[in-house]
Parts: sequence; structure tokens; C-alpha cells
Amino acid sequence: MPTMRKVANAFKLAAKAFGPGEYAAAGKVIACPHCGERAFEAGEAQLNKALSTFFKLDWLDETATVLACTHCSQILWFGKKPARR
Repeated sequence: MPTMRKVANAFKLAAKAFGPGEYAAAGKVIACPHCGERAFEAGEAQLNKALSTFFKLDWLDETATVLACTHCSQILWFGKKPARR
């Protein structure tokens, strides 16, 4: 049953890739400015502009990467996507 063990390990690695993790931006590891934690949940947020919203063209607006601290829930915004470590 070594193949089942390999499959189970692959699922564990995939789950880690989608869960909280450490990130770096501009060559520095990101730490929460509030509590110092280094584990974050990543997501994206749309940067809506009033004119785009008025004409219902929100989907054309840029997005930003947001990192939410897993300890205190502080949210950090990034214009360029930070690298996952």
C-alpha cells in the first residue's frame, strides 16, 4: 500500500498550500504589525473606483492582495502579490 501513503501525503501537502502561510514582500518576511505573528490567510480584494461602479464596469478595476493575520485578524493590503514562503 505504498501508493495510498503517497496519495495521503500529497493531500496533506496540498492542504498546507491552501491554508495559512508565511509571506515575503520586497525581500522581507511579513510580520503582523499588531501582534508580530507571521502566519496569514491570503485573499484578494477589488479596488473599485466610483466611475467604474457608476457605469457597472467594476470588473475592469484592479485587485489587491490582502493578508489577514491568523492570530489577531489584522488585515494588510499589498498592490503586488507577496511571495509565499
